[in-house]
Amino acid sequence: MELQDLPTELLHHIFSFACTDVGTTGRSLSMVSHHIHNASATFKLQSIALFGRKQTLSFAALVSHDKVVPHTKFLYIGGRETDSEMADIAAAARQPYYDASNAVREFRKQNPEDKTRLEQLQDIAASQERPTRSSPFSDAWPPALEVLYINVNERVAEELDVVRDVSLPRLVDLTTGVTFPLRERGRRDRVRPGPVLERCPSLRHLHLVEEDGNCNIAAFFEANGIAAFAPNLRTLRLSELRWDESVVLCAAVSIGVDIAGVHDTWFQPRAQEVMPLPKSVQKIVIKPQAPAPPDSGCCDSCDQIDIYHNIFEYSRRLVRETERAVFLKPDEKWPEPDAALYEWLEKAEGRRWTWEEKWVDTTPPKEA
Repeated sequence: MELQDLPTELLHHIFSFACTDVGTTGRSLSMVSHHIHNASATFKLQSIALFGRKQTLSFAALVSHDKVVPHTKFLYIGGRETDSEMADIAAAARQPYYDASNAVREFRKQNPEDKTRLEQLQDIAASQERPTRSSPFSDAWPPALEVLYINVNERVAEELDVVRDVSLPRLVDLTTGVTFPLRERGRRDRVRPGPVLERCPSLRHLHLVEEDGNCNIAAFFEANGIAAFAPNLRTLRLSELRWDESVVLCAAVSIGVDIAGVHDTWFQPRAQEVMPLPKSVQKIVIKPQAPAPPDSGCCDSCDQIDIYHNIFEYSRRLVRETERAVFLKPDEKWPEPDAALYEWLEKAEGRRWTWEEKWVDTTPPKEA
């Protein structure tokens, strides 16, 4: 018996398990036959990985279409555009405005008396002045999303600040390497302060990755952070920590644990902004970045080394005081470039992330 001879109900069951990759299986099924194309339509976009702005915007256009509601459950957004690539993106976005402005100038030269038409052209030019954003979903997100990975750099992440309030009623697992879903940069054109993501009672697992020194993870512990959008969170992962030791202190304050360092003068202004984490949070899993920052002999290098060592010390103190915290050893070498993608694929296939005992740091803290 061939695949297309199977009952539709059985095909749906098969496709629901088969379409859990970056999207190649769904696309392949749609080209087998007319019957398989129709039977797999619901599952074709069930699992999608987007690489770069072109793919992201193409998918965003599909999601925003009134007549198309993709049943995407697992979504990976990757974007690592360079400065020159982002400059090209900005230039392309501005081109319609330049073209419209040139049309206004040419019309004014050739038809100086036609004020009505000139005003119409000026209105058209003005409407093009605000460039198209490269944010993935300015108007709509797949409503069936369950697992979302946002793995972009800071240049691309800036465009996420302008998206409208997002409702993801089925979202269970979110990984972000930037400050999304917070509007943290204070842009003039943001809609309002606070999280982009609306209150999301379904969210159980949140993974925050400190991509660089501009990634303000500590802000997630403030009033507009986790307390606002993840009331039923169970697991909080804080990974690749290196730039800000206050993240660990914020975690301690958020679950009411007193460790040496939380009363230090430098931390007190931030400590006053920390909100309690939901009582549903069972584990806070902390992992520093690897390798350790090099010692170049300058003051900045010394500061980075001190911060890195403090992350270890504060984490070990936190683990000593509560079983709700787990401290993992840093990787011995830099993770593979596609490590985040592989983890997302495992979740799309139904495998939950968990740590192994051999990964756990068991070194006791120094006496404070």
